[in-house]
Amino acid sequence: VVPDDWVPKRSGSGLSDKTKRMRDMVVEILREGSPFDDPVPNVEFSGKHFAFTGKFSSGSRKDCQDSVKELGSIAQAGINSATDYLVIGAEGSSNWAEGSHGRKIEKALVQRMERGKPSILSEADWINAIQSI
Repeated sequence: VVPDDWVPKRSGSGLSDKTKRMRDMVVEILREGSPFDDPVPNVEFSGKHFAFTGKFSSGSRKDCQDSVKELGSIAQAGINSATDYLVIGAEGSSNWAEGSHGRKIEKALVQRMERGKPSILSEADWINAIQSI
């Protein structure tokens, strides 16, 4: 999904160590899929809460939100304790450190460590889950 030589737009030396670590985590997620669930978990839809961040090559974020609603899930604008899945879009992610893209991922990672959820899915994971229904 992401070329091996891709680096985020803000990859200069002026970034904090935390931002650099988060950038590396995002690159790994986008290249390899979910860093926590190997293999990708069996994605459930009915009654589950989904959040989306980034841009998606498979459609708009609203399209993704509409698709989970049709499957009986709840689409969320942000991450909270009810979030079951965070789906990270692969396109347009070069500016992840700016805006909410990186903050959603960071919040999801912290909640994952504290509560065991949400599962973090790459766009490829998401597409596979939808196609397996």
